[in-house]
Amino acid sequence: MNRIVKTAMAAPLAIEQDLITADAHPLAVLLLNPGVRFFRPEDGNGVIGYIVHGRAHVCIGGLIAAVEHKPALLRAWLDWLKQAKGFPVFVHITRQDVDVLHAAGLHINQIGARFTIDLSTYDMQGRAFQQLRNKISKARKAGIRVSEIVTEADYSRLRPRLREIDAVWLKSKAAKVLRHLVTDPDCIQVPSSRRRLFIAEQDQQVLAYVVYTRVEGERPGWFHDLSRKVPDAQNGIMQAINSTALDHFKSACTSEGNGSAHRYLHFGFTPLTEMYDREHPLADLGSSHFAAIARFLADRGGVVYPARSQRQYKMSWRPQIIEPELIAFPKGKALASLWALLRATDSL
Repeated sequence: MNRIVKTAMAAPLAIEQDLITADAHPLAVLLLNPGVRFFRPEDGNGVIGYIVHGRAHVCIGGLIAAVEHKPALLRAWLDWLKQAKGFPVFVHITRQDVDVLHAAGLHINQIGARFTIDLSTYDMQGRAFQQLRNKISKARKAGIRVSEIVTEADYSRLRPRLREIDAVWLKSKAAKVLRHLVTDPDCIQVPSSRRRLFIAEQDQQVLAYVVYTRVEGERPGWFHDLSRKVPDAQNGIMQAINSTALDHFKSACTSEGNGSAHRYLHFGFTPLTEMYDREHPLADLGSSHFAAIARFLADRGGVVYPARSQRQYKMSWRPQIIEPELIAFPKGKALASLWALLRATDSL
């Protein structure tokens, strides 16, 4: 019988290779954050990354393995968890994971949605984008200048200012740093093949920035990851940054064709939005108790997370792909799983 042979901090390069070969969920890149532990079965086929809150082991990115190895990976993981007296909570899972997890007796429920642009067919022309274009134009006319930071020297010079922006932004939101939902700022390095950093300046003062993280899997490209600004920044400043970055990514996609590693821009996960109804094909796989709680929280947007403002920003870019984000957990663990996820990520 398989048993655990490794549960520890893993070398980032080894995990990156797993993400490439397994067609992982785009947000599985969050496994590269500090504090994540890893499980490999005895046969070495696949990996599960997780964080711990109490008895809950919150698995980010699902079953990271080739399709044929997913069932065995799950069995090995559940065997080990039984010995450890823990239980699994899976988030950011793929459609292939759903079948394997449900067959093992886990509930599958929606917890939100993710939004993605296909750059190969994307443009911002037409009336639907008029308001967005106007915001970007006004920001630029107000003197906002966007640039990419590409050298270690420039990043070292700017890093203290970026940390100031982090502190001011968090204070203005009366918020804590969300763990494991975005890239940890301490992980950012420049130059890097994994991340790209764009800043916005006005009168030679940096007022905002966005970090984009490269993702693998079925839809390779970039993840609109960590974003921060000072509270009184010019309206449209974040849109100006993303428009500039989008042009960079689209140019690379156009030159490389549909097989481009830059083809998709992922806006990531927004909790408790675009919730599917009881007629959805996946609705029968879930816990009715969990679904009722999720609908209650969704109807009172902002209780846990500013979902409405996040959705508004993401939808302003008219993403062509909107997909449900799913959570999987054992029967009888609906409340415990939701609580563990919120606490483990500092969402509460």
